[in-house]
Amino acid sequence: MAAPGSPTATVTNPMPGTIDPHTGTTTTTSGHGVHDIEKGPRHSQHVDSRLNEAQPGFPIYHKSRANPAPLGLFAFATTTLLFSLINAHARHVTQQNIAVGMSFALGGLAQFVAGIFEFCVGNTFGMTAFCGYGAFSFSIAISYWPSSGVLSTYAPTPTDPYRLNAAIGLFIMCWFVFTFILWLGTFRSSVFLCATFFFFWLSLLLLAAGYMANKIGVIKASGWMGIVASLAAFYVGAHSFLTAEAAPIQLYNPSLARKRV
Repeated sequence: MAAPGSPTATVTNPMPGTIDPHTGTTTTTSGHGVHDIEKGPRHSQHVDSRLNEAQPGFPIYHKSRANPAPLGLFAFATTTLLFSLINAHARHVTQQNIAVGMSFALGGLAQFVAGIFEFCVGNTFGMTAFCGYGAFSFSIAISYWPSSGVLSTYAPTPTDPYRLNAAIGLFIMCWFVFTFILWLGTFRSSVFLCATFFFFWLSLLLLAAGYMANKIGVIKASGWMGIVASLAAFYVGAHSFLTAEAAPIQLYNPSLARKRV
């Protein structure tokens, strides 16, 4: 996902602001720039923190590109949290229908758009993760959409009452493999991003096993692991969103990137 939030680990060292004697504008720069696990360190760009004249008090920072990572991370985290709460049977809710709309709009569309913009900024991991999980959310929404006929195709029969569970288990197992491979790509990113993918692949593995073995307890356990993964993703998204020039606080997210000699 990008910047310290996604597999691009950001290491910033904010320097005191400087004031333009002609405009009175305060600008800030970072001392160390950005460390990309694929392209190595690069210098951060000059930031102009002038306020929007049309909307006083609403800051617009003039950069060449916005960071798409927070959008993708928040979309992933919010959708995962809702599905995980349902899997954990929170408030006795067991049907996934309430998550279909969110899966289409936020987990699918918003996350896929974030992945496209990760491509534009040159982040292969972010593009793969956001576009992949955007497609994941779309496919889940389509499967639970009544008009698709997917669920009715696997309606229980006297000879095979659990064939829908078996089909869902196989579907989730494929995404477990995808997530596990992505997790291997986070070992040089940041602690909380690595934790996000660890708990997510663990959640998917438990969910697939629970459906294929028809064990409600295992499905509930996967829901709790998914809740932890979503909270970690929220943290990474907030860390990436609450930048030094835009927020009074920054969150701690240790980098796992090795220093190059």
